[in-house]
Amino acid sequence: MSTSPTIVYVVDNDSAYGDGLEKLFRAAGLKCQSFRAGQAFLDAYPKLSPGCLFVDLFMPGMSSLQFMEQLRAAGCHWPVIIVTGPGSTPSAADAMSAGAFAFLEKPLRELEVLATASRAQAYLNNEAQLRYDEEIAKRIEHLSRRERQVFDGVLQGLLNKQIAAQLGIGESTVKSARRALMERMQASTHLELVVMALRGGVIKNRF
Repeated sequence: MSTSPTIVYVVDNDSAYGDGLEKLFRAAGLKCQSFRAGQAFLDAYPKLSPGCLFVDLFMPGMSSLQFMEQLRAAGCHWPVIIVTGPGSTPSAADAMSAGAFAFLEKPLRELEVLATASRAQAYLNNEAQLRYDEEIAKRIEHLSRRERQVFDGVLQGLLNKQIAAQLGIGESTVKSARRALMERMQASTHLELVVMALRGGVIKNRF
């Protein structure tokens, strides 16, 4: 796991989207701070702790490319994840060429967002990019059938009641299996399960 807590900065003028991301990160146990404009982040940057940035591709007043140029000019080399709308791949490719760490396309998927934040934090800590861990893979292999089903549901971002409906079982059964899953995996948060899924080979480290 990361040697320091993950800090995420969301730079998005769309308050609904920004608030949604902030809620997701906080629910996953991450520290998060939102900015409604690139300049607002740049002004605050000297006093901020290192973290990763989720930046909207299109922002009024300052494009994401201009924002990254000013970040670099200020000496900031924190990982920047560009968030794009559908059909913006060419512009996102330009952002990647300019040094963006990754880009995600809306509508965002919870798993992709959290996995990307984990990769960015590993990069920030100069760690291997969530390298494969045989011990974690063995823990996953030894999960019971029900625990693995619940694990897969959690990775899909499903609520307990949704997992229960999907499996045709009671919600209390899901809760019990989820507690056993967390204990067997030695995980305390949803985010840790996502990271373990990456390091254990359940999902590919491709975000």
